Amino acid sequence: MNVFGEWITYAATLLNPGEINLQAAHNKVKHGLAVHARGDMRVTFVAMPPSQDDTVPVSAFTADNAIDIFDQPVLELLAQGPKVDGHPQGLELTQLRLKPSALLADAFMLAMTHGAMFHVASVQHFEGRDELRTDLRPPDYPGLPSGGPRPVHIDATAPLGMRFPITTPPGGGLAERQAGIGYRTFFQPFSIDYDGRTKAVVVDG
Repeated sequence: MNVFGEWITYAATLLNPGEINLQAAHNKVKHGLAVHARGDMRVTFVAMPPSQDDTVPVSAFTADNAIDIFDQPVLELLAQGPKVDGHPQGLELTQLRLKPSALLADAFMLAMTHGAMFHVASVQHFEGRDELRTDLRPPDYPGLPSGGPRPVHIDATAPLGMRFPITTPPGGGLAERQAGIGYRTFFQPFSIDYDGRTKAVVVDG
């Protein structure tokens, strides 16, 4: 498939409603409301429970069955969840994983794709208009990245972020959007046992 075509498809997914509310994140950042960046979060799911002395060896966080969720800066935001079957939802806390190098690569390829589309449209627009000044011409073609990178090459398997329902829907009842971890292609819901939460200390080992 054409590289630019894959980036157009990827751009469309960013604009569509999703399990992780990227549109709300964009609006919150744009207006500076109920959003802030964090560089102090590290979230890893480990299979090893704390020992009897409430310690966890550091090796548990690098084991093959450990899953890194947040290993990059995190953007936190509070927003109303999208409607489900036409019913409004309550407030959600969304945490987005932001990897700077991946974001820059995405932005570069999306800009290059937009440049190619604008070049083609401009060529068609100016075709046959010889009366225009010589300095009025289509922009240069940005190039042809025939080998990529494609969206699948840039941090495609990493989690997008997590979401947590904070309030019930305005009309009452249970929230239809439960807590979970979102990826590009799927969402993994989970339940949290807040009453059974515990603390532990990470130790050598």
